[in-house]
Amino acid sequence: MVMRLRALFPDATFPAAQALIDLDEQTLRSCGFSASKCRAIKAIAAARVDGLVPDVSAALAMSNEALVERLIQLPGVGRWTVEMMLIYGLGQMDVMPASDYGVCEGYRRLYALELKPGHREMARIGERFGPYRTIAAWYLWRVPANFSDIDLSRI
Repeated sequence: MVMRLRALFPDATFPAAQALIDLDEQTLRSCGFSASKCRAIKAIAAARVDGLVPDVSAALAMSNEALVERLIQLPGVGRWTVEMMLIYGLGQMDVMPASDYGVCEGYRRLYALELKPGHREMARIGERFGPYRTIAAWYLWRVPANFSDIDLSRI
């Protein structure tokens, strides 16, 4: 979907906020976005124009939590979405996406727990990995499903 959207603007790496605002919903829908995603895209673009969504340099100057609190006010944007942007968009190294299924499931597998930790518990667990919580999340995402079957004594 994003590639189809970007193809509409061949001269730009990514369309400017005003260009997204000016795009009609039918064109956005033709890229594969649902009606609710179209509304969210336009709301986020408008918030960028209005200054609620900071540019990259301003975002990097903010604390992760301040950025989360600001951006979750936008429709269609939750904590997980902002955390993924912090990790993959801004390269932040101290983010523990505690509500991420893969992170919680990886922790469950790693410690052979019957149940995966809840979001609050995972956030608490993640505190010990600071200031490198993103690295911990990266490893937790990669714990294999058969981890408990692996004979670690052979490694």
